[in-house]
Amino acid sequence: MGAKDTLTTRDKTLAIATKLFAERGFHGVSLAQVAQELGLTKQAVLHHFSSKEKLYGEVLTVIAKELEGVISTALNSAATPEAQLEQVFEALHLSSDGARLRTKLLVRELMDVGNRKSDVKTWHLRHFLDQLTTMGRSLDAWADKSDTEVFAALYQLIGAVSYFAISEATLTGMYGRNETRAIKGAFTEELRLLIRAQTHH
Repeated sequence: MGAKDTLTTRDKTLAIATKLFAERGFHGVSLAQVAQELGLTKQAVLHHFSSKEKLYGEVLTVIAKELEGVISTALNSAATPEAQLEQVFEALHLSSDGARLRTKLLVRELMDVGNRKSDVKTWHLRHFLDQLTTMGRSLDAWADKSDTEVFAALYQLIGAVSYFAISEATLTGMYGRNETRAIKGAFTEELRLLIRAQTHH
């Protein structure tokens, strides 16, 4: 029996919802669409998640833990603080489907809250952003920066990685898989150069 066969309905729902929310954003997905992708009824989805908001919250909780795990892995390495920061952004830029969805959801949540911000009870990604800022504060090159300036510098890097993640499918359509793979490799190197330019004296 394969790993996919052991997934519960709840796990499968979270996996499908993650894909749909990453592609379409919170407002572009309905519980009925999630159920249709699963081959279930909407009531079956509601049995596990009482509302779309609850389902989205669970998806973000999982993504937030993964992002925090990326930071933890970097901090536990023997690398310099500058190299640890590079590790975080390279992990956000990985070519795996899971990494792409994670990064897409990160940018979706940062830009899609819009009119529902008054209804948001938990900011799932804030802890990740706070942890990232704390990492940035440890860099010698940023010792004289305020927390606000460190956050702004990191946010610029998040924007670069996120923009590539959400546009990769379009680039593939325009230029083909091989050319897009080459572009992605070049982008990875440019990202390293950008980080080093910002974080080295």
